[in-house]
Amino acid sequence: MKYFLNPLIFVFIFFNQVSFAQKQVVKKFPYTNSGLTERQAAEHLLSKFTFGVRDKDIDAAIKMGLENWFFAQLDGKVADPDLDKRLSSFPGLKMSNKELVNTYSLGTQLRKRALDEGLVSKEEMTDENKEKLREIYRELKLKHGISSAKELENQTIHQKIVRAVYSQNQMHEILTDFWFNHFNVFMGKNQTSRFVLSYERDAIRPHVTGVFKDMLVGTAQSPAMLTYLDNFLSMAENEDGFGTRKMNKKSSGLNENYAREIMELHTLGVDGGYTQEDVRNAAKILTGWTIYPMGEEANNKLVKVLNRIGEDRLVSQGFVHYGDFLFVPNRHEKGRKIVMGVSYDQGGYDEGLQLLDNLAKHPSTARFICQKLATRFINDHPDEALIKNLSEVFMNSNGNIREVLTKMVYHESFWKKDAIHQKIKSPFEYAVSAMRTLQVEIHYPAPISNWITKMGQNFIFIKHRQVFLIRANTGSIPDHCSTE
Repeated sequence: MKYFLNPLIFVFIFFNQVSFAQKQVVKKFPYTNSGLTERQAAEHLLSKFTFGVRDKDIDAAIKMGLENWFFAQLDGKVADPDLDKRLSSFPGLKMSNKELVNTYSLGTQLRKRALDEGLVSKEEMTDENKEKLREIYRELKLKHGISSAKELENQTIHQKIVRAVYSQNQMHEILTDFWFNHFNVFMGKNQTSRFVLSYERDAIRPHVTGVFKDMLVGTAQSPAMLTYLDNFLSMAENEDGFGTRKMNKKSSGLNENYAREIMELHTLGVDGGYTQEDVRNAAKILTGWTIYPMGEEANNKLVKVLNRIGEDRLVSQGFVHYGDFLFVPNRHEKGRKIVMGVSYDQGGYDEGLQLLDNLAKHPSTARFICQKLATRFINDHPDEALIKNLSEVFMNSNGNIREVLTKMVYHESFWKKDAIHQKIKSPFEYAVSAMRTLQVEIHYPAPISNWITKMGQNFIFIKHRQVFLIRANTGSIPDHCSTE
């Protein structure tokens, strides 16, 4: 039996196939308007979104198509088995915060263990007994299967170096570094030090091309940020956090550190239009945002309260438990607060979420974030028209970072002469780009971080005397290694 295709059906199928094919065509970057060849454009694009440009990477990007390379890097899903294998030597990357706290002990914890187990007396805790104490701590670590917090600090730094040098998803590494600096925490602060590795992993890395608000909330609720800026201690004035009056002035009260930083550095910018009264009211809104107890040093009073209530009844009592984050209603400042003309009186946890949402969507935030991105990826004085365009994209897309970056790379300002080789590399970027160009094999990252520190970009780590163990597979460093 023969079948004949209706001509009208044929025309319909043909034009739909053409339409579909047209949708698959990616709009070309406007680099020819600046007189750049495809290879020059590729070198420029990769210099902005990788930690070091190599000839083979330029060749691969040209073969793939610059636009296809860019969007693949935006997705950040390039298979990377070699990197996965290298990262397997950092056990902290697979641990929860609770496991990190229980595995990597601070010096104060080791001293407490030694005292509790009767291995040493308080009188013996002196500099004269350093060697004895060092041996006691070593035995404690072996007995309980723990390491020092310093070892975790080393892992935090070393995995960053390994990722930057070897990752196939270079744009995500660049953006992780950018956003980590934006939402910065200090690893040198005792309590914070054990949470920095998971902070980058959980609060920063998953959101680098996502929605800005998600990263803002993620960092706000991270134990690293909560301890670094002391918001985990912030509570309603004249309360002890459990509904009773404070007995002395030394008790924790309202802390403005995080509220000030989130407005000045994380969202609105120093010229974002807020006042000191706004900062104070924002701090009140964020009272009660703390850390779910973990490890030996967990707040005993809070633990007793949570145990008495029971996990299944926390929500009905106004508590919010999300991962390592905990909202304690008894610590929250009640009543109406006004921040930048907006009234907050939802009560409890929802006030904080609404504050973060409003800050993330504010026009001052859009401008501040977009100007910072343009300054990082174009030049120190980005075009005002560009900032305006990026800000509009930010506002219209609900803070979608992917769309902002896409708009930036399709803007002619990105390809102009004053955007090429204009950014000086930091010591970390300079060292990593040299290692990528030389195709080195890193056997031990500690000396690398040592030299980066000596060049002026401080890393907190244990100094080692080992030789700088890398093997170079190629010779000279090209000109584009020193600047972007």
